[in-house]
Amino acid sequence: MKTKHLPISLTFILFGLFAWMGSAASQNVTTVSGRVTDAEGTPLSGVTIEVEKADLSTNTRKDGSYKIIIANLTEARLKFTLKDYEPVTKSVKLIDKQMQLDMQLKSTVVKIQMTTFRSRAYIRGKVTGMPKENFAMYKLVAYVLTDQWYIHPWADNAPGKGFALIDTLGNWELQTVWREFQASQLAFILVPLKQYVPPKVPLADPYGPPETPLLTALKCGDRYLIIEAPQGI
Repeated sequence: MKTKHLPISLTFILFGLFAWMGSAASQNVTTVSGRVTDAEGTPLSGVTIEVEKADLSTNTRKDGSYKIIIANLTEARLKFTLKDYEPVTKSVKLIDKQMQLDMQLKSTVVKIQMTTFRSRAYIRGKVTGMPKENFAMYKLVAYVLTDQWYIHPWADNAPGKGFALIDTLGNWELQTVWREFQASQLAFILVPLKQYVPPKVPLADPYGPPETPLLTALKCGDRYLIIEAPQGI
């Protein structure tokens, strides 16, 4: 009985196919996926995720999600970067086929918030986007706008009266008073702790933006918040 032999060319093709399948099966392939948000849990789109020394990268979608496939590595360093946020690098062991890796990025843009206002009592708020070790180097001052800008509540060089100190969590508090003249705008400005702040700032141009002379006088850059004044201030 004669044994049939495959053509030599077909034998090589099959041998190469089996070899490729065996190699693919032995590859260490991990799919890393997750979601990137800010400190408040808001999804961040456009975050770049790079696998260091692997020439691999991807970006987060509108909902903050991402997915990246990493082959032939048992450990990787993933770097997350986005403009106006602190970059984060994370080392991971690639021991599973699927990995969930969620990340949170901290903003480097200084923001001032007013969280609570109670007329004749206090104003409370929060500063974010600044390293906590820097809070002690700054103070927060408030100004109200009527016929000109007046520091609020008092022209007094004391915490809570002429300015607010900022704690290690970014929280601040000021007293507030009612002087029978409702302010139209309320400004919060972050300045160096030892910087002199004037008790009042006149409106140089009655037709120009009212905040211009105030921001110029305090040289605060973009570290300020101006809002419509709540009733009772």
